[in-house]
Amino acid sequence: MFQRTWHERIGHSILCRGGFRRLFRSALETAESRVMAWSLESAMSADIDELMTWFPDAHSIDIWGGPNFRYPFDRKTFHEDCRWQKFSSYCVRSPQGEFSAFGQVGKRY
Repeated sequence: MFQRTWHERIGHSILCRGGFRRLFRSALETAESRVMAWSLESAMSADIDELMTWFPDAHSIDIWGGPNFRYPFDRKTFHEDCRWQKFSSYCVRSPQGEFSAFGQVGKRY
C-alpha cells in the first residue's frame, strides 16, 4: 500500500549515507537546468519572418494556416494572415537559441 517514487527512494537512501547527498543534489540540479534551457517567449516580428521560411509551397501553408492564408505570400501578407499581433503569439527556443516552435492563443472567430 505504501509506495514511494524513484526520487523518494533514491533520495532517502542517499540522505542516509550523508556523503552522497551533495552528489545526488548536483545531479538533480544538472538535469533540471537542461530541461529549463528551453524557453517560451512572446513572438517578435523577426520570429514571424523566420516562420515564413517553414512553408515552401501552397500545400504546406494550407495545412498550417487554412484556406484563407494567401499563397504565394510576401512579408506583409504573411504577417497579416498570421495575425500574430491580434492573438497572443509565442515561440519556443531551443537551448541553443534556435526558433523551434510557434503557437497562438486567442479567439479565432
